[in-house]
Amino acid sequence: MDKQAFMSELEYRLRRLPEDDKRDALDYYYEYIDDMNLAPGEDVCMRIGTPKEVAFEIIAQTTQRVMDDENYDRRSAKSVGSVLKLVLLGIFAAPIALPLVIVMVVLFVALLIVLGSVVFAFGVTAVTCIVVGVAVAVLSLLAVGLGSKFIVLGAGLVCTGVGVLFMLFTGLIAKVFAAVISGVVRRGASKRVRNMNSTGI
Repeated sequence: MDKQAFMSELEYRLRRLPEDDKRDALDYYYEYIDDMNLAPGEDVCMRIGTPKEVAFEIIAQTTQRVMDDENYDRRSAKSVGSVLKLVLLGIFAAPIALPLVIVMVVLFVALLIVLGSVVFAFGVTAVTCIVVGVAVAVLSLLAVGLGSKFIVLGAGLVCTGVGVLFMLFTGLIAKVFAAVISGVVRRGASKRVRNMNSTGI
């Protein structure tokens, strides 16, 4: 594969990277290949690897740089989303079999669905308790007798209180799950970078 074909494929594989990162990487490899002084007809891949391997290395390094950035906030949905996007790009760019990639993505998506379902279920329970509690408290005005009014009102307030507690618990669970997912993404990306460096890709 000559330089032009190599760079064309590399640019295609990096098309989803942020524009600045992509341009810096392409400029670097243009100069790097020029400095290699290849013989006419010599295969670029024999010197630096295939475009797929090089793209994987670039994406892994970009992911690590984003995670090491002092402005990165692992609790922020935007930060986690950026790293998750880069990790998924790295998975698809990795020189491994497509079925393994599909299995990894499906498992991760399944985990997100399960965690999201748990948070949603707790949230629905919280809202239901609050709505029912408020309704019962309002209906206490229709109860016959002062004692009955207080009993029904108390039941409504208790139900509302339980709903508020569930709401707070739901927020706590959502934060924990976000932290877990962020940790998984960070550890997975870091491990991928270490594996890449240890194998010399």
